[in-house]
Amino acid sequence: MQNTLKLGISGIRGIWGKSLLPENTEQIIKIFLDVVKPKKVILGTDTRKSRNEISEIVIRVLREYGCTVIHCGITATPTLAFTVRTESADAGIMITASHNPAPWNGLKFFTPLGLFLDPSVMNQIIKQYESGENPLLDTTPGSVVKKDDAGKNHIDKILKHVQVDVIKNAKLTTVIDMGNGAGIDADAYMMAQLGIDAIYLHEKIEGEFERNPEPLPEFLDVLGQKVRETGAQVGFAQDPDADRLAIVDEKGNPIGEEYTLVLAMRHYLQTRTEKQGGPVVANLSTSKMFDDVANEFGCKIMRTQIGEIHVANAMVENQAVFGGEGNGGIIWPEIGYVRDSYVGIALILEMLAVTGKTLSELVAEIPKYEIVKDKIEVSSRQEVEMYLEKVKTIFSEFSIDETDGIKVNFDNGWLHVRASNTEPIVRFFAEAPTKEQAQDWIHKIL
Repeated sequence: MQNTLKLGISGIRGIWGKSLLPENTEQIIKIFLDVVKPKKVILGTDTRKSRNEISEIVIRVLREYGCTVIHCGITATPTLAFTVRTESADAGIMITASHNPAPWNGLKFFTPLGLFLDPSVMNQIIKQYESGENPLLDTTPGSVVKKDDAGKNHIDKILKHVQVDVIKNAKLTTVIDMGNGAGIDADAYMMAQLGIDAIYLHEKIEGEFERNPEPLPEFLDVLGQKVRETGAQVGFAQDPDADRLAIVDEKGNPIGEEYTLVLAMRHYLQTRTEKQGGPVVANLSTSKMFDDVANEFGCKIMRTQIGEIHVANAMVENQAVFGGEGNGGIIWPEIGYVRDSYVGIALILEMLAVTGKTLSELVAEIPKYEIVKDKIEVSSRQEVEMYLEKVKTIFSEFSIDETDGIKVNFDNGWLHVRASNTEPIVRFFAEAPTKEQAQDWIHKIL
């Protein structure tokens, strides 16, 4: 895996110096320029040690081929996407490997609307890269400009859409585990504007991560302990590029990433009544809690293929009022069309301030399910098809969705079986009122 470069619809990732190298980074940027043909590009990085080496390569190539580069420095992915729109740029490039370990890095590409590149465009870039193409382009020198206020501008936009005075008057205390990532400056600015007594964990930028960069429950023990010690009402955890958000309650217990989206959406729809009944979008593997909340407010539910861009495209096409993914990713159209941890923090704080309830009380108001995940290695596409056909045969009497692999919808849950986009494995997801029921559905296949 160390020498394998991952190429997918959400971008490029690899281990710097092993699979992601100066030469293939340069090649990919040249192909990006050949396919997208931008003239004005917004650039940002997360906090990994390799950020400067990679950004120097990217800037050099962009400038060689006539681009004006607006460099935001260390910034969050949602901030970069927001800045692409507000600066009327032709494209954006984020240097990040998201929740992968510190030795990894990568490239995410954005359109003028602040969306990930359409899958067809990203697949064209991948196809040209895999064919060994290294295009020669017309050369007209470009320029680079530094931008230091991207994070502030992004937060200011969010604050225009939440009840700032109500949050201030609640006098909340929170703990934020930044994971040594890109969220640091914008987090501090937002907390100051909201009058929050904030305690920060893992806030140093040293290119390493003091906790696992993926904010899963098993990695949030330090955050939970600090919430209990300080008597905070809530704890938040971000990943290195600050697009995903995990939450712990006032008792220091991780509530699970699935609750990030459904709690924020429920509060949003409760307090913005004009949005009730509008379309909402999530991917096929997002919890059934999403449907429960959507049905509570008469919203039309749309499900998409796995992949943030599929959710975002469906939201744009259907003028959705809210959406996201069950991995802690909230997409709020009024701010942008990418997952945004700052949006989640603002809405959860507003929810606590408006309701006066504890987070654990609010979680208890949502029907609870158990999700079980499993996977199996496969050696061929034929083996993948065998598993998919097996699912259709065993559960033939139930509703089948073939949008992405096979999803079986039961009255009290669902089973989703699909091939990984990046690894030779088949993934199994099941959700039911009990873990035993979810495991049973998967075991029938395996």
